Amino acid sequence: LLHALKLLHTASAPIVHSDINPENIIINDTGQVILIDFGCAHFKTKATDESFLWISKPSYLSPEQAQGKCWDERSDIYQAGIVFYELLTGKRWIKGESADERKEHAAAIKPMPSHFLAPIVGSDISNYLSRMLHPDPHQRIQHAGVATDWFEQIMASDPQFNAI
Repeated sequence: LLHALKLLHTASAPIVHSDINPENIIINDTGQVILIDFGCAHFKTKATDESFLWISKPSYLSPEQAQGKCWDERSDIYQAGIVFYELLTGKRWIKGESADERKEHAAAIKPMPSHFLAPIVGSDISNYLSRMLHPDPHQRIQHAGVATDWFEQIMASDPQFNAI
């Protein structure tokens, strides 16, 4: 997933997918990740004060999307972090019964301590996820390339991932 986002974000005309969620991720027979549904995607432009309507799935909104603020590739990283969190824990990241409740929850998320998942997945992955899921896009992992490299370093250095 991170490699696919890196390709989108570093293309000659960078694309922000804006709707990263399990329904839009296909893994083919060779294990390759394919992103689908580019209905919310847009070409990355310089950040402006322009607000966008939230258009991705309410359970996968970044805080800036839920708040109607301008978003960029860091929202894709946040959404990938939600998918990763849910795969690791089996729990929903954004709570709420209705779309409006999930949007409100997404808009109000607070930073998680770097050790918030350490007992479950270890401190390296917990720290990594806390940076992917930081509500402030300036404090979040800034690029899919950085996210990819960091994850690969964790996998290479952690014995529990060497078997994967």
